[in-house]
Amino acid sequence: MAYSGVATLGFIGTNGNKVFEQEDWTRIPVLTGQIINALDEASNLNSKLAGKTCKLVTTCENLAKNDKVFGSVFNAGKFIKNNINPLIVASGVTKVALTKKEDREKAFVTEGGMLSGMFLAEGFMKRNLDGYLAKATFLPKKFLPIVKGVIFLSASLTGSSIGRKIGKQIADVWDVPLDAEIRMQKAYLERENELKKQEALEIKA
Repeated sequence: MAYSGVATLGFIGTNGNKVFEQEDWTRIPVLTGQIINALDEASNLNSKLAGKTCKLVTTCENLAKNDKVFGSVFNAGKFIKNNINPLIVASGVTKVALTKKEDREKAFVTEGGMLSGMFLAEGFMKRNLDGYLAKATFLPKKFLPIVKGVIFLSASLTGSSIGRKIGKQIADVWDVPLDAEIRMQKAYLERENELKKQEALEIKA
């Protein structure tokens, strides 16, 4: 089960934006997992929507037992639902692998910074947020799930943003000597080409 149903809805929005607006297709499995988590959360609520969602989940489970093809799809969905974070890492690795060779090191450091920041922020919140909210006696209990979700989502996005910026700065610094080396190689090749052209003209003469 997801840490926060409200945060899950937020993650569906952010991952949906990455898939459909930024065309980051590596996030499709992550988006799928978040949607399944949201349905799972909805089935546990006390409402008419929960009842319908629960019936949908039960129907899918029954179909999975009786149909091998649907069963494989259903099990794949369960795997995705239970492995969101590994899929996010896999998405980052795939993104780096698809980057141009000359930009791959920079992309690796930037993506690594983003993922590190996100997981550190989420880990801190999972360990401490419930305790902080328990002390916030001024908050009505019915609002606690919303506050919890908003804070967790904000922490995750802020952590990933800060991590990406730090990673990009490290990558930029790391990239300086690499750029200098590339310029030297280009200058050497240009010099070699000039010498070859001169030799060719002297032979013709």
